[in-house]
Amino acid sequence: MTDTDMDTETDAEFLRTITIEDLALLGADEIVYVKPVTVDSKIAFSVNLADGRPVALVDNFESAIASAIENELFPMSVH
Repeated sequence: MTDTDMDTETDAEFLRTITIEDLALLGADEIVYVKPVTVDSKIAFSVNLADGRPVALVDNFESAIASAIENELFPMSVH
């Protein structure tokens, strides 16, 4: 294992445990996440800033990601 591998493993572990508070410290006004929500009994997708504030609501995941990128926001995957 190289030093680079170790850094990658450490980074991956950090990303698996990152909280909304951590994301806010990294750039609340630039980083967004997308989550499915139910609106009028239909699935929609909410684009939220790192601190949880919603900024957009769209019909599908792809549109949510495109909307974020078009508005110079950085979508991140959180699980």
